[in-house]
Amino acid sequence: MQVKEVWDGLVDDFLGLDFVHKHHSFFHLFDDADQLEWALKFSKGVSKGNLSRLYARIAEKFATRDSSYYPQAAAEGPCKSRAARAIVYGHTHVYEMVPLDSLVVNNAFLDQVYFNSGTWRPYHQLSRIHPEQEQFVKFQLMTYLAFFKDDERGGRPFETWSGVLGARPS
Repeated sequence: MQVKEVWDGLVDDFLGLDFVHKHHSFFHLFDDADQLEWALKFSKGVSKGNLSRLYARIAEKFATRDSSYYPQAAAEGPCKSRAARAIVYGHTHVYEMVPLDSLVVNNAFLDQVYFNSGTWRPYHQLSRIHPEQEQFVKFQLMTYLAFFKDDERGGRPFETWSGVLGARPS
């Protein structure tokens, strides 16, 4: 219960910061700052177990991959000007490859691809069978990205390898 009390105090302190208040928009009802404030305040009045069960239900019902950064990558200058074949992001925990565009330039195909290399830091994911028990599985997601020029790899422009490394037993 001490963790919950500390959490509630941190929520109050955080919401009282000038930085947070400056991010409210009077022109957008329920903006990002409002949503954050609602979620944090809501979490204060809910027990840890109930909050975990609620999160698991919401995640299961509304789980999407819409958190991709590919729209931002497609808006990058080198992508828009067709100067880049690949736009690479990283450190978001999740590997992703998204074809952005394919067009003919100077009588040759120019394929543009977004890559997110993820991260090699330890990853903790809530177990799905009994989320209310708040058990987490620890592992590392690893992705290698390689890019090649001209005929360096038989004319292939890129190569990626992903894998998962389980945690050592404690």
